[in-house]
Amino acid sequence: MRDILETGHSTDNERMAHCYYHRETELRSELASAGIRPVNIVGLTGPGGWLTVLIDAHFKSQPYSDKLAAHDPLDTALECSRLADRMPELVAASSLFLAVGQKS
Repeated sequence: MRDILETGHSTDNERMAHCYYHRETELRSELASAGIRPVNIVGLTGPGGWLTVLIDAHFKSQPYSDKLAAHDPLDTALECSRLADRMPELVAASSLFLAVGQKS
């Protein structure tokens, strides 16, 4: 998380080691600079997306603890995402964005 927040990259993230993690304002600005308007950005995972990353990092190849195994982390992440969908101010809390617009 620290690397992502400080540099936008995470070389230790095996899932997406070569991607850049934009901030919402950065992505909006880049797309607007490319002539895409309007730029609408939605969060695909909500704050729950980070939960799955943190759980994976903590447990690596270990089994989940009994408390965690009682609740499917994916279900928890999906529920967080569904709740956050109704709150546009939480877009930036998502670990994945979808940007939609039209080239002028």
